[in-house]
Amino acid sequence: MSPQQLRIAVPAPGATQVVLHLADRTVVTEPDGDLWRAQTEAIPGEHYWLTVDGGQPLVDPGCRDLAWTAAGPRSVVRAPWPKGPQASALADDPVVYELHV
Repeated sequence: MSPQQLRIAVPAPGATQVVLHLADRTVVTEPDGDLWRAQTEAIPGEHYWLTVDGGQPLVDPGCRDLAWTAAGPRSVVRAPWPKGPQASALADDPVVYELHV
């Protein structure tokens, strides 16, 4: 699979540093008010985690998939939904039947 953009925005108002960890690299996030933001390329299925102020590994609160590893839970980069044709509009209004027994 080809790399895609991984974007995170993590609320950590009292933090002094939030780091995004991937298997082969780390990315230091940038503060933006109470959020910490980062953007990097990642491959779908790749595991990642966060650390706040050098603490224990944490999952991304906005991740869509989680995996349980020997090192604990990890966030998983999810592939985007496939593009498909959009359904056409209905030709006639639908009819709804309601039956009470």
